[in-house]
Amino acid sequence: MSKNAFKVIVVLGIATLAGLSLLSTPASAQGGCATSNTHLSVSIASHGWPVGVFTDITDCSDRKHRYTVERTFTSACGVTTMISNGRVAFTPGQFVTVSTSWYVPSDACLGTGLVTATVSDGTELLSTSSAPLTIQ
Repeated sequence: MSKNAFKVIVVLGIATLAGLSLLSTPASAQGGCATSNTHLSVSIASHGWPVGVFTDITDCSDRKHRYTVERTFTSACGVTTMISNGRVAFTPGQFVTVSTSWYVPSDACLGTGLVTATVSDGTELLSTSSAPLTIQ
């Protein structure tokens, strides 16, 4: 086999592998874009009280995506508790409100904590929003 034929085979092999890697990239990892805003039903609560957690999300991309929406509460003493975690499908430009009812844990520290929502496309953090919650 000549050196030129070998070079052509190597270049074609590299091009094929590069093309296959692009095809195997999930669509959700290709150009995701989202904005979010989180608000609560109350700003002050006590242990065991229900709190409505609402996260408004807008898909600002030009194609369909599935985003992971995770919401946590970090108490005044730094302890983080999971509120919810799920995937939401979006069409281009779609606005969705993700809501849940969550009960303040009995061991949450008194003081002002933070409810935080993150929106990601599986590989990249796209948006973060927070709302304060005072535990009394």
